[in-house]
Amino acid sequence: MTALTKLTLAAAAAGVIAVLAAPVLLIVLLIPGQTAQDFYQACITARGPRATVLANPPSTNLSRDEVLLRIVDTATTLGFGRQGATVTVAISLRATGLANAANPTVPDTVRYAHSAVIDGDGVGALGLPSAWGTAAELMTPEVSTALALDRMVDRAPKWRDTDPAELASLITGMPTEAFHGPVQTAQVLLDQHRPTVEIGAPTMRSLPSPSATPTSTAVATASASVLVSLADAQSVASTAPEAASCATALSTPIPGLTDHPNPVGPAIAGAAQRHTGTAAQTDGQTDAAAPPTDSAQFVALVLTDALRQHFPATVTGLLEHGHRADAPIAGDLIFTDISANEGPHLVGIAVDPTTMITLLPGRLTPEPIEIGPARLIRRIEVPTP
Repeated sequence: MTALTKLTLAAAAAGVIAVLAAPVLLIVLLIPGQTAQDFYQACITARGPRATVLANPPSTNLSRDEVLLRIVDTATTLGFGRQGATVTVAISLRATGLANAANPTVPDTVRYAHSAVIDGDGVGALGLPSAWGTAAELMTPEVSTALALDRMVDRAPKWRDTDPAELASLITGMPTEAFHGPVQTAQVLLDQHRPTVEIGAPTMRSLPSPSATPTSTAVATASASVLVSLADAQSVASTAPEAASCATALSTPIPGLTDHPNPVGPAIAGAAQRHTGTAAQTDGQTDAAAPPTDSAQFVALVLTDALRQHFPATVTGLLEHGHRADAPIAGDLIFTDISANEGPHLVGIAVDPTTMITLLPGRLTPEPIEIGPARLIRRIEVPTP
């Protein structure tokens, strides 16, 4: 390699590093041989995309289209799709007209690049209250979008079936009527930008219909690993609080990766299909016979039915079972609806590469839904005797 080539590569690397937020740099320095791209991918693997949405205000004024794309890309990446994008774009239209706005009453915001100035308590592209985050976070459109979606999940578990104007009202505290016009405008803008901003589910090979039965009842135990020591994670949390969730995720053991088919996957998927349409608990039923009332209870019931093995009926407990996988196949556990406070808090069972069965919040019966691009996968495997 010539000296000129080395110099060129070094300059390119420096240019990439220069645009990253300080918390990212700090963690990269704590992980020998770890690049910034590796860091982001590791965070997604351990906790989901929300852990990588960090404060990084733009260095130049953003145009209206640039703000729109950042909001929609974030909503899509975090798994909220068209509904989440409509809500957050409508909030931005109502508050700032799709501008990344500073507020003189929050002096720190003025020193960041901004394309508008607003008064009251609003800050950033969505005009969120200043108490919702630091100036750097709120002036980062991606973080503002994620914060609004976090609040949406907390306030409206049935957000998929809720009117976007009502969701915007729940997030902001403003009347629903204030968002009827912005929602309509947001939907028109999303239609116009559809080829650019919509991300479809990955294309994967088709699988045979679920039919097999397990050959053993022993659940495979995946090897676990950590990328950051607990001491380093604590150092990051104290020095760069914005990156604390990511550092914590990287210091927590996560299952090993597998890429081979699951011999008991079809049996698990078949059990999920048999439970589809099962009524949820009623007041007259006993606890012993009670059907599941949330997605984790549903998945634990299905796994017990298919494998005759006890599984925890919590999302956190289920995340500790099985191997990781890059693409879903029948029988895989799919974790989604990723938020900052809880991480993944909806789990389902894949019945094919693009569909999973789960019990959605507020619903009475398990049902099939599309597997979106934002997900964590666990493959529960049974070894051959």
